[in-house]
Amino acid sequence: MAVNLAAELVRISELDEIERAHAYEDLMYDASSLVEQGQIEAALPILEVLAELDPYDDLLQAVVEPAITYLEALGRRSPIPLSDIEHDLLQRFHTLADDKKYVAVATSLFRSYEHKRRDALMLALVYVDKLPEAASNPKVGALAAQIHKALAQPIGIESVRIGGRC
Repeated sequence: MAVNLAAELVRISELDEIERAHAYEDLMYDASSLVEQGQIEAALPILEVLAELDPYDDLLQAVVEPAITYLEALGRRSPIPLSDIEHDLLQRFHTLADDKKYVAVATSLFRSYEHKRRDALMLALVYVDKLPEAASNPKVGALAAQIHKALAQPIGIESVRIGGRC
């Protein structure tokens, strides 16, 4: 499963955005297969390229997040400190009233780290608990229930899904 990465990246760059997303998913599948076969050194360049793609692009999120998770699990990348993530989210939502800001931070933590970081999910619960109406607001209650459910699931590399494949 040798992949000429440079040639493949040139080919991918010429595709439209949908085809490009599918091609990156194929690369992610190739990298995960290499890891499973014990060919970690062969998978690393692919994972590094995929991890550097735009994480806010909805079409690429399906490859960026698993690539980062693999790199972290393989000890090739350190997770972003939770304090930095929290600071960035608070800065992003600083114009909102406190109750809306806490919901936004908790929701962002949950959506971004649902299957990846137990500490981020615990912090999301802290923000939910800061809301006085948490018990009476059905949306906040549903978010808290989703967070609790996620905390009961596997976290990390064992939960990564690659392009619809497990």
